[in-house]
Amino acid sequence: MVNDLLFGITETACAENFPVNFFFGRGAADLDKFLMHSRKNDHAGLLTFPPSKMSPNVFSSFCDYHRQGGQILFLNTISNMGSESEIQEFKDVPCLNIDEYYGGQLAAAHLLQAGCEKYYQLTANLSYIFSTREAGFADFCARQGVTVQRITTEDFSAMDLHPGKRYGIFADSDYMALDLYPLASGKKAVIGQEILLCGFDDIFYGRIASPSLTTVHQPTRLEGKRAVQKLVNMIYGAQEKDELLKPFLMYRESSGGPRPDPELPELEQRITELPSAPEKTRK
Repeated sequence: MVNDLLFGITETACAENFPVNFFFGRGAADLDKFLMHSRKNDHAGLLTFPPSKMSPNVFSSFCDYHRQGGQILFLNTISNMGSESEIQEFKDVPCLNIDEYYGGQLAAAHLLQAGCEKYYQLTANLSYIFSTREAGFADFCARQGVTVQRITTEDFSAMDLHPGKRYGIFADSDYMALDLYPLASGKKAVIGQEILLCGFDDIFYGRIASPSLTTVHQPTRLEGKRAVQKLVNMIYGAQEKDELLKPFLMYRESSGGPRPDPELPELEQRITELPSAPEKTRK
């Protein structure tokens, strides 16, 4: 996903005839130099994740850059923003996010259409960074009168699954979803048949897994493109607002769909809009 984000930034910066430099966090001194170089250039700005994980010294330098009029656009604040003081310091900085709540809704609607007997949300014990996508899934199910049980991989290992029944599982991330594959192999239910599984993030390993993983795709390449367009507008004096980009669902074998052709990724089945509510759902 990071690679796609960098591709989107680079190709759009080239199209806008703007040079681009990347800082990958080698140390506080290096970041200070990077910020000083940016401050010397009136036609410069920063695309960055929120400063919640910076050291106090680096955070201070970052605040100085902002107070002196440096243009900043934050990316992915939903899962990265830190304390209330940090939020207040940068409350005037526009944010560009991917709508993870909508992604959770897409996953819920997709699994509900399959008419499973039970629905589960596979989560980590400390899953605050996934809270928005979890809320989207749980809220959509609740509106349909469907109960969702939160489980961990340990819970799944202990579950007694029955042939002939269908179980819908939404995992907080693709990595968590793929963790179920070896656990499911010892049960009487098969992923893609009795177990309908959906992940989130669309990582490479999900595409080549067997069965291939249905997942919510985050459009990070588009995010990179929009970020550069918005920052260039800001550098030239325009006001930019917060923006949410909609993800979409890749329909694959783990929820009953087709296996993707690696040679023709553009032909993969995508679900971009929330379908109508199923006629009948089961709790």
